[in-house]
Amino acid sequence: MKMPVAALPGPPTPARVLVEKSEGNAAFGHSDHFAPVSLSFGAQPGSIIDTRINGATDEHLTAVAA
Repeated sequence: MKMPVAALPGPPTPARVLVEKSEGNAAFGHSDHFAPVSLSFGAQPGSIIDTRINGATDEHLTAVAA
């Protein structure tokens, strides 16, 4: 069963993300609050990245580099 992720109102929200996977110009990980996050840039798996949450889908948050 899919759990929808609520969109955050207002300006982009800062969040730290632990990168788990990276392919080319995209990466995926989880925030400090364990929410799944899709990144719009590549990053080293295992690194913790400062990001800004700028949207959401039914499955994950989306983020850009801070």
